Amino acid sequence: MLNFCEIFDYPIYVVGGSVRDKLLGFEDKDVDIASDLEPTQFKALCKKLKIRTADTGIDHGTVTAIINGEPYEHTTFREDISNDGRNATIKFSKTIEEDLSRRDFTINAIAMLRDEIIDPFKGREDLKSRILRTVGKASERFSEDYLRIIRAARFQARFDLKLAPGLKDSASSLASNIMKHVSIERITDEFKKAQKHGHQFIKCAKELGFLKHVLPEYKNLSDDSYDSWLNEISCSEKFSDLQFFAALLLPLNTDDVNSIARKFKLSNQICKGLVLFEKHAQDLNKARFNHADCRRLMLNMRNYFSDFCTRIESVRRSTDYEKRNLQFIANNIKQIEGSISSPYIDGDFLKKAGLKPGPHFKDMIDVAGEAQASGKSEQEVIVIIEDLVNRYKP
Repeated sequence: MLNFCEIFDYPIYVVGGSVRDKLLGFEDKDVDIASDLEPTQFKALCKKLKIRTADTGIDHGTVTAIINGEPYEHTTFREDISNDGRNATIKFSKTIEEDLSRRDFTINAIAMLRDEIIDPFKGREDLKSRILRTVGKASERFSEDYLRIIRAARFQARFDLKLAPGLKDSASSLASNIMKHVSIERITDEFKKAQKHGHQFIKCAKELGFLKHVLPEYKNLSDDSYDSWLNEISCSEKFSDLQFFAALLLPLNTDDVNSIARKFKLSNQICKGLVLFEKHAQDLNKARFNHADCRRLMLNMRNYFSDFCTRIESVRRSTDYEKRNLQFIANNIKQIEGSISSPYIDGDFLKKAGLKPGPHFKDMIDVAGEAQASGKSEQEVIVIIEDLVNRYKP
């Protein structure tokens, strides 16, 4: 970790999650810094030192400094004047202790100045004891920002923490306020951050009482389906955002996954993938599956085909038919891909053969593509198409 006091020749503190992670022996990343310098003062110091800055949240006292090509968010010490469960009215303060007192959990209310640890709320003890405790009364901390209830589940899941006395009850009693006061973007962001420990996060979300408010559809699952859902989420943790949200949403059997995906304001890329996954969910669950079937599926799925196969093979439970057909795809993938990327027959071929463009072009190209995908030679495919050309010629 950089020595920011040396770089700036000023007392610059490292704060938040990077201190917590360092104490736990994790790699330094997303390092945040703080001091009593107000934004204009910090920017002036950076300018003097020829350090580039960006106003990333200047209304809240945050300026990003670019050091050795890496961004470091500097925030002026703050204290809250008022909160409405979503936004805080703040004023700048002068001490690190005041700044730490407004943080959510003791494990996040630790700072470093050079090698000195500032820990007024005994966060290190809680880290050692693996306890999640709020700074002050849990009900007050959660009422200031209801998103902290979701963050509690994320930290509990990530670090395998026990809940301090009273935290669960306070979270459960206030959880109904989350959807009223917190933007869906912030909620979705917490779910994304929780992906690597997603199944445990869902269990913690249920324990803290907010899962039924944020994702009420889960209540329709039977006990066996709930266990299967958690297993699917667990299997998705090492894959993409798309796989994670597919595991999270598709087993809920909503019949309209696009609607729930839009509710979470997921990207168009993820929404489209979810819709395609749902639409073609049973396409590999067939006793008979051939080259033409695979080619049609690849054309329908386009860039999602690989993710689709990964979901069936490695995320959700697959049937014997699906396992066999996935092996068929693996054995023939290059040949079938070639029929799409480098077809023997295309529109230009048909025009040169004397046909006028029309709906039959697609049908003939598909016939040729399926023949090529099945392993027929170029000459064999041409013979098939020439016969069709003669039928369509005026």
